[in-house]
Amino acid sequence: ISIDGRGDPAGNGQGELMQDASYSVHDLVGGLQAMSLSMLMNPTRLRRVHDNEFRTAGTAEAFTLAELLGNVSDSVWKECKSRAVSASYSEAKPLCSSFRRNLQWEHAGRLIDLVLTEDAPSPALRAITSLAAQELRRIDGFAKDAESGPLDPATKAHLAELRTRIGKALDAAYVKKG
Repeated sequence: ISIDGRGDPAGNGQGELMQDASYSVHDLVGGLQAMSLSMLMNPTRLRRVHDNEFRTAGTAEAFTLAELLGNVSDSVWKECKSRAVSASYSEAKPLCSSFRRNLQWEHAGRLIDLVLTEDAPSPALRAITSLAAQELRRIDGFAKDAESGPLDPATKAHLAELRTRIGKALDAAYVKKG
């Protein structure tokens, strides 16, 4: 009989007793958040949006790459953008919930991946990397502004780590691309 939870050769269910029967809500929600961001921000979709800017130029229906990236950033970072200066935050009432911090982490990771994409002769890819870098700078500004007031410990640590991560990614992109 396996007691490591990887199998139950005797077929008597004891292996299942060794496994954690609960699932992580954060893992489940995080997976959905990551999948949604991947659908919105994958390079193929972003190239299509960039190409469609040309096709719809000058029309009321035009939807740009900058709009897509900006709207996603504004939605993901809304707490940091509109943080009430006089509000007090605590462990019980954080500025950013654990779900929002996970979403923000994933979002920043997607932008970092875009910024650190291999240099290619593609004009669309250059536009994508430039706009992704601009969004990272905007997010760094949101985080910096949010850090200026009293914050709960989890949000404070999250924003500090993200700002470090963003700074290092932008430096690496600069060094890599010259």
